[in-house]
Amino acid sequence: MELRPAITTLLLIWALSGSAQSVSTVKQEVEKSISDFFMGDKGVFERVPDSGKVYRFFFQVDVSRTGNRRLSVTSIKASDTIAYKLYPDSHFLKTLQWNVYMHKRKKASFIIPVVLDVISSKGKTHKNERSDQLKAFRSLFKNDGNIEDYIYFRPVVFVISKQIFD
Repeated sequence: MELRPAITTLLLIWALSGSAQSVSTVKQEVEKSISDFFMGDKGVFERVPDSGKVYRFFFQVDVSRTGNRRLSVTSIKASDTIAYKLYPDSHFLKTLQWNVYMHKRKKASFIIPVVLDVISSKGKTHKNERSDQLKAFRSLFKNDGNIEDYIYFRPVVFVISKQIFD
């Protein structure tokens, strides 16, 4: 008779570990979707200005839990207007499964930093690329004192070359 509680405990542990694995899988899917959205958008090549500079911005997805424990995306904001021009379909971010990151939070802001390093078709590039990229990273973090409400994703960083090669 003492074997029954042990089996029940083992089944409970097994079920919880399966649940943790599925949360991890969903998080991987969310992160892949974010990466695919920003880096897979071939139209960004036409929309980005031919300027030879570093563009840095972030999208902020605000999520809150309603009375019935459901989550809703309350807003999607960008830190710079160029973000809306480069990624006009940012409403896609509403469709992601933010619930796997919420735990017991009632609200959270998900920050997705983006850095685009554009090499001009005229062959011009900025002088101090590393310095510009470091400045870009520093400018992507919010500093308003409520750090526990922000969940940061890995920055999406890529170089777009507008150079034409013969």
